[in-house]
Amino acid sequence: MNAMFCGSFDPITLGHISVINQALSHKYGDDVTLDKLIICVSQNNQKKSLFSAETRKEMIEDAFKNHPLKHKIEVAINKGLTVDFAKKHNVTTLIRGIRQNSNDLKQEKIMAKTNQNLASIRGFNLETIFITITDDNLASISSTLVKDLCYLGEYIAAASLVPENVHNELMCIFLEPRFTKLFFDSSQSTAYMNWRELTQAYKIRPYHNMSHLGYMFNMLDIYQTQTKTSSSAEFEISIFGHDYVYNVTRNDNEARSIKSVISWIGKRYYKSSQYLEELIMATTHNNDDLTDDKALIADLDLSILGTFNPKTWNTYCQNIRREYSHLSDSEFAKGRLEFFQKILKRDRIFQTDFFYDLFEKQARKNIKEEIRNLNV
Repeated sequence: MNAMFCGSFDPITLGHISVINQALSHKYGDDVTLDKLIICVSQNNQKKSLFSAETRKEMIEDAFKNHPLKHKIEVAINKGLTVDFAKKHNVTTLIRGIRQNSNDLKQEKIMAKTNQNLASIRGFNLETIFITITDDNLASISSTLVKDLCYLGEYIAAASLVPENVHNELMCIFLEPRFTKLFFDSSQSTAYMNWRELTQAYKIRPYHNMSHLGYMFNMLDIYQTQTKTSSSAEFEISIFGHDYVYNVTRNDNEARSIKSVISWIGKRYYKSSQYLEELIMATTHNNDDLTDDKALIADLDLSILGTFNPKTWNTYCQNIRREYSHLSDSEFAKGRLEFFQKILKRDRIFQTDFFYDLFEKQARKNIKEEIRNLNV
């Protein structure tokens, strides 16, 4: 039996993921198993999408690349009617997700009946199975909400609503204007070339990636709003470039990042190269007596340590482990414990008063809990 789950998936969310997982395990009748679930990316040329249909397809495939039932999942793009696509792929069942205690079901039943009528004209039967999203947290998620949060610069909140790879791609879109405007006096092609190179460097990493940059800029915006301050263009360039080079087997990544950043900053910022260097070197966290902007960028880099969201903390720890996958568990635990113990020995983890007041207590709590996990 083949089933199909259709949508724009612009982008796919954890709500969509929940429906897909339920569809894969759904009981379709006596001795009836699901041979294939086609995730159908609908392409509507009259509707402006954030991502191209091809990119949406790639993001979905990436999100399910390690799924235990990935052999039952196929992702395809449909440019026409759902019923024609269903007939072409021998699909007799459509999957639709509905929210519990919402008005979704009435409208969905109308659509299901319409698809059934259209299918009967084409000589086959097409039923719709409704899967209820009972988790209130997942039921409240929509692609529109994700995009709205990103337009507002609330990247951290958006990260909790989508798969990690999708958030990485979102940051490639929403951080681009912030980066390219820093080089308005350069040629546009040079600015975009630098951006492409930067995203290619960051996207491939489990943690020190585009989502990490989004986290830092989100926290910077919160800091500036609450302290009524603003940052220089050089400061933002330093955030973008601080992990430009990141090789887990080397200890000179910041120094190498500086060279790369200076290579594309152009004449406008060349006189600020020493300032840029000092800011990027502050993210080595080897100095617990930083001041001013150096203290701020160091705190932004470590701000995730103070997260109050257990899921965010667990994901952070897991992704750091993935970055150091070349190490054995004992080797990783030893290095991680050394880092955490060094951080805890400081009088203050966060060197600005703003982040100290906001995150210091929670960061120490998170770190101590992770140390216990590492010692198990």
